[in-house]
Amino acid sequence: MSDCELIDDLDVAQLAATSTLADAPVDHQIYSAAGTTPARNPRCLPVYVVEYHHHAIQHIHRQIARKKLRFEANTMVHFDSHPDLCFPRPFDPDRIFEKDYVYDNVNIESWILPLVYAGHLSDIVWVRPPWADQIRDGLYHFRVGKDFNEVKVTLPEEYFVSECLWAPEESLCNMKDCTLYVATLADVDMGRIEKSCEGAGDDSGQETWSASWILDIDLDYFSTENPFEGIFSPKQLQIMRKLYDFPELPQELSGERLKELSQKRRDQLDDLQIIIGANLHNSHLDEHDAEADSEKERLVAELIKDLDENPPKDHVITPELIHDAGCTMDLRSMLPHHVSSREDVRRMVEEMASFLGKLLPEKPKVVTISRSSTDGYCPREDVDFIQEQVIAMIERLYGECTITRDYDDGLEALQQKDHIVHG
Repeated sequence: MSDCELIDDLDVAQLAATSTLADAPVDHQIYSAAGTTPARNPRCLPVYVVEYHHHAIQHIHRQIARKKLRFEANTMVHFDSHPDLCFPRPFDPDRIFEKDYVYDNVNIESWILPLVYAGHLSDIVWVRPPWADQIRDGLYHFRVGKDFNEVKVTLPEEYFVSECLWAPEESLCNMKDCTLYVATLADVDMGRIEKSCEGAGDDSGQETWSASWILDIDLDYFSTENPFEGIFSPKQLQIMRKLYDFPELPQELSGERLKELSQKRRDQLDDLQIIIGANLHNSHLDEHDAEADSEKERLVAELIKDLDENPPKDHVITPELIHDAGCTMDLRSMLPHHVSSREDVRRMVEEMASFLGKLLPEKPKVVTISRSSTDGYCPREDVDFIQEQVIAMIERLYGECTITRDYDDGLEALQQKDHIVHG
């Protein structure tokens, strides 16, 4: 549970009325809940520690409601072994300002882009560890908008195309501009970021993104596991890699070809979800059955047979778990897996401190930290040690902080034991 109570109601619709989100839905709900909060030193830096990364969005919303963060055009510096740049599906874009609806639908891999579509974030700096390569290093400018009843992006990177998130700009409406900068810590060029973010300030006279930025740290940045390697056997993982394989995108692609590939990927994932869901508990399915008339169906039959003969320990296998795992892999890549020694963790924390100390004259408006241990991404035996190191570094760097530990190890571990999604 949180160490502090929640703040008084603030109406997001009132905030939006003073912003430039003139085309946003008007049926907004509040971001903060009723309650009182003890008096705080306004100079204290708020630091929120959550277990599941998507729970950080609630604390970011509350900082917006408190007017500690701008309503629009904030920047997030995101340390993580995973981009977390998917978008929840299904999701009604017209309900982007309904907090309960948003909280019920986002997950660990899909909580950042809703902040972009709402206009709250305009710039994202994903600082990745060397072992994470889901998105190529670079500086990207793209748009996030509504495509019928879904939210899509105009960036034709493989990460977004393989997640069925790409769409051409002409098919989108209610678009928001976004800048994404991807680099390892050693290669981050802050001058390049500053230049790309010029003019991101609002009408209050703040002219640079450094005036309103969020420091977001997933503890799996320092040491990460692929939880699916602990659930499925190597044979089962290899079958899923074949089933969910997505060919590498050519360097140059026309818009029409991208549309074709995007639709092909959507059909592939939809078909697999249906076939696995319909046959997971079919004990009569045989990979050599004549009814298994495609390579896809034969592989599904082979996977189900092996799962029946070699079931994972401590996990209930569901179609959702298989599909979530499959969506994280293909024949060329899987989720990052790199368990660091404690000596390496200390070194990485010091490198982060050195980077942040040189980063900006302004400290962040809020720090969010995700433990990511219950869902199997940060090693459970090391997460408390890493957390202590990171919080001590933040306190040394920024001075007095208000630390809110918004998690309950035992309860969340019990509730989420069999639920893992990809990041």
